Amino acid sequence: MITLNNNDEKLIEEKYNSFLQSIKQMIKKTKIENPLEIYRIICNMFRNGEFSINKSIDFTNDFDYLTLPNIKYAGAQIMYGVCSCRHASSFINDVLNMLGYNSSLYYIYIDEKDGWYISNPNEANHMVVLLNDEYILDPTNNFILKKELDNRLVSLNIKPEVEISECDKSLYNNIDEIGGILKKYYFYKNFGIKNKF
Repeated sequence: MITLNNNDEKLIEEKYNSFLQSIKQMIKKTKIENPLEIYRIICNMFRNGEFSINKSIDFTNDFDYLTLPNIKYAGAQIMYGVCSCRHASSFINDVLNMLGYNSSLYYIYIDEKDGWYISNPNEANHMVVLLNDEYILDPTNNFILKKELDNRLVSLNIKPEVEISECDKSLYNNIDEIGGILKKYYFYKNFGIKNKF
């Protein structure tokens, strides 16, 4: 199994934290405090590929993802440009936590009839974000559900009032550096190199 070397492990952690701080500063400038609106802004940017080294994002479960046991943040994987629900939801959760909102990863089992059931991590086949124990945020499928008192889930269509047109250059520098490191390890993986560097 490939593992990040010590320098790359530290660099990804440092750059990802810097990336999250840049997002925090970007959101502060908008003066928006509603976490659902913030989610929509960040999710739109993410789905448009703005946080990827290739400036595009591909959502798939069929990709042969790197399993890096010593990467602290699964959300950093989005910067390679390919992600699954665990990477997308981890990223959104990291952003919301950085901004001080009460969010956590939420595990779902989706059956063959598209029924959703709360699950444990070992039996789940989908991951979303639970915000304030009331909202289910699904960046992979691009929706927000509200949990009602009678346990029904109601779909919400929230559009952000603000679009972010330009981001700080440090945000993109962090994306390029993390994406570049991941690209290097995917290259190693594709050539069957498995030893630690």
